[in-house]
Amino acid sequence: MTEPIPIFERLRARWVLLLVALVLGAAAGVAFDRLRPDTYTASAEAVVAPDAQDPVVDSSIGITQAYARLAIDPNVVSDTLEDEDIAIPPGDLDEHIRASASPDAPVIQILGTRESPAEAALLTNAVLDALIAYSQRANGLDYTLEPFAEASAPTVSSDPGPVLYGLLGGGLGLLLGGLLALVLPPKPFVAGAERRLRTADQVQREFELPVLARVPRRRRSDASVSAFNEGYGLLRTNLQFAGEKSRPEAIAVTSANAGEGKTTTAANLAIAWASAGHRVIAVEADFRRPALQQELMPETDAPLLPGLSNYLLELASAEQIVYPTGKPNVGFVPVGPRPPNPSALLDSRRGRTVVDDFKELADLIVVDCPPLNPGADASVVSGWVDGVLLVVDLTTSTERAVRDAVRQLEAVEAQVLGVLLNRDPSIDTDDSYYHGDAQFIGADGRKRRLGRRKRQVSDVSNGAARTPSAAGGGR
Repeated sequence: MTEPIPIFERLRARWVLLLVALVLGAAAGVAFDRLRPDTYTASAEAVVAPDAQDPVVDSSIGITQAYARLAIDPNVVSDTLEDEDIAIPPGDLDEHIRASASPDAPVIQILGTRESPAEAALLTNAVLDALIAYSQRANGLDYTLEPFAEASAPTVSSDPGPVLYGLLGGGLGLLLGGLLALVLPPKPFVAGAERRLRTADQVQREFELPVLARVPRRRRSDASVSAFNEGYGLLRTNLQFAGEKSRPEAIAVTSANAGEGKTTTAANLAIAWASAGHRVIAVEADFRRPALQQELMPETDAPLLPGLSNYLLELASAEQIVYPTGKPNVGFVPVGPRPPNPSALLDSRRGRTVVDDFKELADLIVVDCPPLNPGADASVVSGWVDGVLLVVDLTTSTERAVRDAVRQLEAVEAQVLGVLLNRDPSIDTDDSYYHGDAQFIGADGRKRRLGRRKRQVSDVSNGAARTPSAAGGGR
């Protein structure tokens, strides 16, 4: 059972919902601004002046704050508002009037808000007059309120405007859309449709398969070539511990789709294994798009005959179809003439014994299979071998494609040894990932660490460094 889908992945899977919620929220904010009536705010100021006979100013700031609170007191301003024909219910005064006292000077600012500039100015001046009249009527006060600046009709609306309302509406819509995306059940592609695979952790989490090695895209620099070769050296080492046996004798290499690098991987795996002194036979079993000969023997243009199809039809022996590649300890079996029905030929009586015949000639058999998703050829070949290596291209692979491939292998009870991540963009070719601690998950489900690796790739460099293939190339 896979782990719960992270919140970010669920939100990303519902990106259309989030985008729609954002746009609708922003549109609603702009519409709200357009539909509501404009409001205008006028400003007036008054100053608290001490009595001329007792000019003590220090305590006038406290009086200023008291006057500011009186600006929305119905007992103080209602009569004046009625005289000016300003109809505001006493309970709504605080929605139209605001008053504040300056912390540094005995000054009161009065703000009046109405639906027209003239009404805003009239309201503000009416409140100012009411406070001044109240200060003159009050007995026992040593301070009076005097006008400092009367209100004039504002020229622009005091509303935030469509931009701010649009931003607020968009933010609220995005929040609601995110909550809805988390509440809704995961879409099919969240569990594996067109979501791209990007990291080793994602592959291990979604498929519970060990990542045996990570290979960068091979470029021309020495650092890139070194990291590329180290990847296959690490793959060879990890494969020795990944199967039920301590060292598999036959490995099928395949991928979910074409172009992910399975043929390049099969060729370089054969070279890396042979560089340690083992005899290896690389078998081309992709009848539909054979390319392994070009990887191992680029100087040989003509297809080699006889080949695998001749052997399966009992027209040639195993010894007759194994050709030297010019690389130490590496033999090659070409595909031979293409049969009309490759799957049926691969599943023939002799197909079920082909690997056993080749094991008498080599220590390891590496079979380059066709991709899993287009047909059933790779599923048939997986029954020949000790385990299957699945190549995943981190620049193109989707979770659905890889999941379908894994299910296809599980349906025929094939043992998936692990995954090779090809064209891994996270590998720094100047400081190769493979210089660190190598770790994989064995068949028993336990994590194993191979220890601190130094740049011990001399056993690979004699072979893999000379391979004509590119890391990102191949089929």
